[in-house]
Amino acid sequence: MMIQEPKRCLAVKTLSVIVMVVLFVIPMMGCSSVRMTMTPRSMLEEKLLFHGLERALAGIDIESIKGKRVTLETVGLTRDDLPFVESYMRLWLLKNDVRVVQDPAESDLNLKVLLTVLAVDQSETLFGTPQMTVIGVPIPAVAIYRNVRNRGHTEILMYALDRNSETLVQEFNRGSGESRYDRYTILFVINWTSTDLDM
Repeated sequence: MMIQEPKRCLAVKTLSVIVMVVLFVIPMMGCSSVRMTMTPRSMLEEKLLFHGLERALAGIDIESIKGKRVTLETVGLTRDDLPFVESYMRLWLLKNDVRVVQDPAESDLNLKVLLTVLAVDQSETLFGTPQMTVIGVPIPAVAIYRNVRNRGHTEILMYALDRNSETLVQEFNRGSGESRYDRYTILFVINWTSTDLDM
């Protein structure tokens, strides 16, 4: 009996130290997650959208209109982004030997571009306890495993119309682009990212 008592005391002391360390370290780890942005979108969202747009345009075959003059009309569901998308498309067309003109009388074709998708989706998988508030005290999330997935999606439809009759001359292949940025956390403190963006 005298031999077992010190072992039990040692086990209790060890358990007490472990509990104290966990109670001290976990809240400290939860204080490091802050999202700050001074713009309507974060840098990550803008990169996801732009790379999706870039890849969608790269997938459209415009070999048949190279060397021609076109007018450009862009419409989409996300109105705020249309000026940027149209400006980028003008440069992209110019780079591919297609001249964009303002006067329909000077054009060979009218290009109609439908921006059907331009968005970022986020989903999350968490094994652990989510962030919560108990009696007015914020308790940080405790993540045994966490995966936050961010996906940028772009889809573009493009049509060439006759400048006089507005009849359909050509329907181009659908342009579709995707970009990704994933963040992983294991055992509270082990973090890494996986992305196809140029960071």
